[in-house]
Amino acid sequence: MIRFSGRAAVPDGCIIAVDLRLGGQFVANAQVEVDAQGRFQGQFGPFLKRLFAGLYDLEAHFRLHDQPAKIRHRFRQAFPGKEGEKRSHLTDRQFVRLGSPEQERIELEEMRKHFRTMADRLLALLEELELHFSSAGRSVFRTAEGKLDEQAWLEWLDRRSLRGLSAEDRARFLQKLRSLEQDMLSPDGGFDEPEWREWMDYRFREEVIGLARAHQAERDRWQVVKFHDAWLELEELCSTLLRLSQERSKYLYERNGLPVAQSDLRPPGGDVLRLGPERSEPGRHPARAGAHPPPGRAVRADRAVRAGRRVGGRPARPVRPPGGAGSRAPLPRGGGDRPGWSGGGASPWPARPRERVLKRCARLDFEGSPAKVRGRAREARGSDGSAS
Repeated sequence: MIRFSGRAAVPDGCIIAVDLRLGGQFVANAQVEVDAQGRFQGQFGPFLKRLFAGLYDLEAHFRLHDQPAKIRHRFRQAFPGKEGEKRSHLTDRQFVRLGSPEQERIELEEMRKHFRTMADRLLALLEELELHFSSAGRSVFRTAEGKLDEQAWLEWLDRRSLRGLSAEDRARFLQKLRSLEQDMLSPDGGFDEPEWREWMDYRFREEVIGLARAHQAERDRWQVVKFHDAWLELEELCSTLLRLSQERSKYLYERNGLPVAQSDLRPPGGDVLRLGPERSEPGRHPARAGAHPPPGRAVRADRAVRAGRRVGGRPARPVRPPGGAGSRAPLPRGGGDRPGWSGGGASPWPARPRERVLKRCARLDFEGSPAKVRGRAREARGSDGSAS
């Protein structure tokens, strides 16, 4: 639970809406009434989950449409016409620190460790998928005598798993691939469907879905996460890796004249990787977070301040965040200042693994919508239905 207090140069009985944000993400809100001395106080929470330590944005809003009828009447008498429109929404912001800087440092390091572990495992799974897919792809390039057309297979690899790799990475990948000469192949060089299904359904996909579950569990420990986009990006990488495995598997089945397996059309457990409403917006879902999203006018005002426009008749001016600690922060009179601090610091993504994941995935059509992935797979088949 977080308690707050403040002062406002408005008449007794006015309603002030107070929002709590972390790095621009909505955390909680409350409505309080101003007393005869121009003071107000209230609280956020209790919260169902943990809050990150660090600097939070505390925003106080006066909105004319939220006020009692007698206040609106007095306001329009005092400020008629355009002057009243300018003053119909006033806002003020200040920083408040929750927890200690040391606690914030520890939590950030734990988050980076989680991202580093996830990124390393995603890279390993991606390489494992491409190795098994490339080895099984030999079954598509058998001659009439049942032998491998190695030149055609290598050209196919250049357009697929070897696409965009450096000379060093290419040599390393081919060396590993040579050691898997009979991987996913039957004794006569055909596609070994039982071995493929055993590995794909009960090893590879189970681990991808397990990673996604672990990532979501780590994310759901918090009321609102720092670096929301990074968390969502990592979750989407798990989802897209699963979609890539579907396309790779369907390709092998179609090229070998086999009906596509049902588990490639809808992998068991794949619904874990579908984003729900609580993951499609920066703020948590009201039913899960125990809070309501901020009103639409507040969102528009916030965007206006970020863009440097005037809000409530006052120009937006970036200021530096305060260095003081404490969970109670009185709000000053007046306002319109928008702090320039973004509420996060360095991203939790380890720079090099993240770059490797994203670049490697982009080369393999790892990113993009399922429709685009399917479209590229169809184009790769060629108009005559031959393997590419």
